[in-house]
Amino acid sequence: MKKVNLILLIVVIAFVSFFTSSCSHSFYAPSSAQTPLFRQKGESQISMHVGKGDELDEIFQVHAASAFDSNLAVYGTLYTARGGYKSDDPSNSGKGSQYELAFGYFNTIRKHTSYELIGGLSYGQVLNSFNTIYQVRNNFIKPFIQGNYGYRSPFFDAVFNIRIGFLHLGGIKETTVDPFFIPFSEVEYIKRVQNSFLLEPGITLRFGYEPFKVQFHYGMSFNSNGYDYPQEGSIVSLGIIGMLNSSTKKKH
Repeated sequence: MKKVNLILLIVVIAFVSFFTSSCSHSFYAPSSAQTPLFRQKGESQISMHVGKGDELDEIFQVHAASAFDSNLAVYGTLYTARGGYKSDDPSNSGKGSQYELAFGYFNTIRKHTSYELIGGLSYGQVLNSFNTIYQVRNNFIKPFIQGNYGYRSPFFDAVFNIRIGFLHLGGIKETTVDPFFIPFSEVEYIKRVQNSFLLEPGITLRFGYEPFKVQFHYGMSFNSNGYDYPQEGSIVSLGIIGMLNSSTKKKH
């Protein structure tokens, strides 16, 4: 009963965060964390997810990971997102893409409990349109470390993750046809403050029967420069995963 109440609380918090979010442009967005909880060499996981963020209407992600050694694994992510295209003014919109590559160490603690320690690098590109005459492009790079801890069984997984990263915004390029146009305050801000540290906790829930499960993920991103930093503060996603050569299924 306590597990059911916890799950309901997480879902409620996720939806409340979106209804209370403000309207602004984002120059960075976190991706859904990879949390396969590998247990042996040869396991591989591939998944596809759709979702949304505080300001993002559409998120699409593909994750792939493989345990190439008894305790070592490689992880990769492709991510695209769009925001503002469903509003009355599509010129006030944004879109971006992101790529991640990471390597990690995994180990078991008990029969169904294990952990992963991951280090990697994210690179992304973002285009924001503020109106028909003004656009801003930027890229970002984010080295990070991540820890996963959770429970995995053939029917249900619950994983808590926390990621710590260093975010650098760069390549800021403005385009306008009006020589007298005054840049928006968010753009002036990221020109001055291009570096920050990130704390990104998340929780993943999976239901089904291996090798296939449905996954729900909710993640948050806290910036060392404060709550008003122009980035996505939270994301939610829903997806389908496939676990190849599942050690958990073989043991049951």
